[in-house]
Amino acid sequence: IGIVHKRKQEAEVLEKSAEPTLVLEGCSVIASGANHTVALVETPAGKKAVAWGSNATGQLGLPDNVGCGYAEKILSGKVEGLVACKAGGCEVSGESVARLKDANGTERNADKLTLPEIQQALAQGASLIVQTPDREVPKAEKKKLLHPQDVSLSAAGVEASNVESIFASAECTFVTVNDGTVLGCGLNGD
Repeated sequence: IGIVHKRKQEAEVLEKSAEPTLVLEGCSVIASGANHTVALVETPAGKKAVAWGSNATGQLGLPDNVGCGYAEKILSGKVEGLVACKAGGCEVSGESVARLKDANGTERNADKLTLPEIQQALAQGASLIVQTPDREVPKAEKKKLLHPQDVSLSAAGVEASNVESIFASAECTFVTVNDGTVLGCGLNGD
């Protein structure tokens, strides 16, 4: 895997180079989006998914949305200001409810859930993951993402050994599982 950098000889820059800065061994599947790359890697311990590059829309599937321009906050218990949106889904104080995190830790999309469904989930111990206004990602955080990061498939209840393949589009990533399940992260339309 090469990251383009300038090779210097003495004081002048002679050419651009894509000499590897690290080698990713055991790669069985690789896919690239507009500004990110994902790979399925075979290791002695088994399969794992890795991703690197831009995570501006969450397309790397990393925990805590490292490098993502979309910030999130988690709300639980009695949530004040929770209302239904006309176009579907719910919001809290003008911020969109993106996902529900059930009491067992499983996350699910909340954009099609009704207000009563979300309220019932909260009563059963779920938390809301609310998308907050965009944030400026610090340069140091972006730089870290230039090296492969482990994608947390366990958060979606998937063992890496069950992953069939990985696919990428401009700003999102998809993982197919051997039971036919398709998981995705990142921006998949507006």
